[in-house]
Amino acid sequence: MSLPEILTILLGILLSLIIFDGFRRALRSRKAGLKVDLMSPESIEEVLQDNEEYSDHKNRFEENEIFDKKYKEEVHLEEKEEEEEEEIKIEEKKHNLIIINLSSQNDVFSQESILSNYKSLNIRIEEQGYMSILDSDNKLIFTLLNAKRPGYFMEGNSSSDLALVLNTDKINNSVEAFDYMYSFANNISELFGCNVLDENRNFLTKQMHDHLRTSIIELKRKQLAKSA
Repeated sequence: MSLPEILTILLGILLSLIIFDGFRRALRSRKAGLKVDLMSPESIEEVLQDNEEYSDHKNRFEENEIFDKKYKEEVHLEEKEEEEEEEIKIEEKKHNLIIINLSSQNDVFSQESILSNYKSLNIRIEEQGYMSILDSDNKLIFTLLNAKRPGYFMEGNSSSDLALVLNTDKINNSVEAFDYMYSFANNISELFGCNVLDENRNFLTKQMHDHLRTSIIELKRKQLAKSA
């Protein structure tokens, strides 16, 4: 064999060895890669345990979230109901006393002046020093008070201010009682020449009168609905 032939054979063998070594290395790298991607039993156990803890935590979280949401809704509903009840109580307390003030420039109001001018009415002098206007059955309609301190009429004393007070909690026909009290206030105003004022001592306008009357009707409606 000539030298060139020998060199050609050696070169072919060398190339074959290089190619074989390349395949061997590639196969080893692939197996190593597969080993890296595979998980050990311990790793699998850890993952399963973590997953169970996550699921349990998630379930508890969801349950707590549902419970919290339901609890918050119930609390909100209870708070809303309490607020509504409190508003009703405040509204009832606000409107259960209807006050009409009468104010004069002079001390024209006294037990004697009222009794002498309204002999036909059923008026009772109370021990506390105020006067009660009663119906034919001796049931209270409204009360007359001294609108100045100490709030009552002592025997022989007089005042420039008189307060007519209607307690809607103590009478059944509160609307009729209010109409009667308002008519009485206007009659006193004409008789004694005084001004008719509301509870804040502003002139009692027709609009304010209508508002008071409507508030009494609405209050009674709520009371009836609550007791039903």
